[in-house]
Amino acid sequence: MRPIFLAIVLLLGSAAQAVEPLTPQEWRADIAALESGVAGMHPAPFHSVSEADFSAAADRLAARADEASEAEMIAGLTELVAMLGEGHSRLVVPLGGFGPVGAGHREDEAPRIAPLAYIPAQPMLAGEEYVVIRADADHAGLIGARIVSIDGVPIAEAASRIAPLVNADSPAERVTRIGDFLMVPALLRARGFETGRRWELAKPSGETVTVELPEMREPVEWQGSEPYPDPPADAQSPVNWVVPLGDGRVLLRLGEIGDQEDIAMTGLAQATAALLGREEDPALIVDLRGNPGGDNSQIDALVRTVIRDERLFEPGRLFVLIDGRTHSAAVNLANQLDRWTPAIFVGSPTAASPNSYGDARPLELPNSGLSARISTLYWQDSGPMDERASISPEIAAPFTQAAIAAGRDPALDMIAAIIAAPPGAPGRFTGNAAMFGHDVGVTIELSGDSPTLAIPGLIPEPVALEALRIGEDGAVQATISVAGATIPLRALILGDRLLGHVSVRGRIYALALHRDGPPTAH
Repeated sequence: MRPIFLAIVLLLGSAAQAVEPLTPQEWRADIAALESGVAGMHPAPFHSVSEADFSAAADRLAARADEASEAEMIAGLTELVAMLGEGHSRLVVPLGGFGPVGAGHREDEAPRIAPLAYIPAQPMLAGEEYVVIRADADHAGLIGARIVSIDGVPIAEAASRIAPLVNADSPAERVTRIGDFLMVPALLRARGFETGRRWELAKPSGETVTVELPEMREPVEWQGSEPYPDPPADAQSPVNWVVPLGDGRVLLRLGEIGDQEDIAMTGLAQATAALLGREEDPALIVDLRGNPGGDNSQIDALVRTVIRDERLFEPGRLFVLIDGRTHSAAVNLANQLDRWTPAIFVGSPTAASPNSYGDARPLELPNSGLSARISTLYWQDSGPMDERASISPEIAAPFTQAAIAAGRDPALDMIAAIIAAPPGAPGRFTGNAAMFGHDVGVTIELSGDSPTLAIPGLIPEPVALEALRIGEDGAVQATISVAGATIPLRALILGDRLLGHVSVRGRIYALALHRDGPPTAH
């Protein structure tokens, strides 16, 4: 199982070696180099923060160089880059002995300053909680426990303190990546924590424990893993693979976008098409959770595979799983599936925005040797009117502490339950959908004498469903007339769910509504 994708790059290294601390003048020179590099490399560096505010923050950090500790200066530089408001532009923060993982797709040179220490307990955002998913052997009993407080600071306040250091495209990405920074006590101390190592945790049983975690600069033997699906024994690759799940369901798991040593993306597309071809009534699940991205030039073969299978355009036959670690090229793939297919998104909001800056290039600071990554291209991948911070799921199914403890996957369980549900009766169905670059509320009223569709964010008044037909199998067909256009609606009622899509001038918009409103996430 691949380790979690971190927002800060964690460099392999041995124990910290004695190095001469940087002088205040050297830190100031690094700050100036960062300012100059951001202005020279980024096509529009001040799209989220004004140039005046960015310069003022740099000046404040430079003024603190006389008294600040090395960790405080690293934290300050990290926060400075995070002010750019992107998932790709970031400072590479060196940790000794924890890797090899990182936010980038290339190996980083070790800086000339000593790496920071990490603690051997790795939390992951699960719902609104940070749950330990990996730990060393001495602390394996903490796996499955949620963080209650750090140094007596409630976790919500602790997350708020650390949030300014986290580079992110979206609120979903920031709150997800906070968990990575909680592993670095020096950064927490730079933000006012006493030790950053005294954690209070609540186990799934309800037992509360307080532990003083050690600071490590050497590799450890990790116990536990991410809660994402494990590859089967005969998987095409441990990272990217496709497998039948039964009942017509086919799971395509993508841990990274790009060719793997064992199988190329084109080969994976062919394997997916072959498995779909064996199913009489297939449903494809594309799992992009935890996917940091990769090479977006390699997504086309998979998109074509989906488009060619007309059966996947039937209501409730295509699902895409996303979460707060779905980033970069993985969101490019999600964009294409959203644009060309009736895919229903399940999980939690993506890390990256549909349109975002990327293709970060290294900027090495001259004295510390720290490396920043600065975006160099703007990917208007969705459209100029799309200002969403994330792709939001039509069906919310995040991981929770209870699900992780039980080894359950809420998203896959939800889809299995939906597909297995019997045809449902007409009624009133509500939920959210992404239309014309906006997240909007949708209500379909199928009961009574006047069936309607309402989208308050786009259409001022509910519109009548014309030529409505509802079959005994739950199939729904109708049309609506808006601004001179006739818009077809196709859907399927399965239990308390209505899954389907509307087609506006050939563009498909997916719907996943619930009877009388969405259910409570579990």
